Amino acid sequence: MPAYSLDLEGLDGNSTYVPSHDFPTAMRPGDSFKYEGWTWEVTEVATKQFDASGEPELTLRCVAV
Repeated sequence: MPAYSLDLEGLDGNSTYVPSHDFPTAMRPGDSFKYEGWTWEVTEVATKQFDASGEPELTLRCVAV
């Protein structure tokens, strides 16, 4: 089960960071998923450029749809 950090940009323009979230399959741009009652679309899969011990190496940048 792949895990990613989430960088979520809501409809109100506010961003939320989730340190780790598991998915049943690998995610890529254009994929969508439900989280906290919202539907999110992946816009980018980014590799962390900083040491985040205990967090997944990849972050999904997402927008609410």
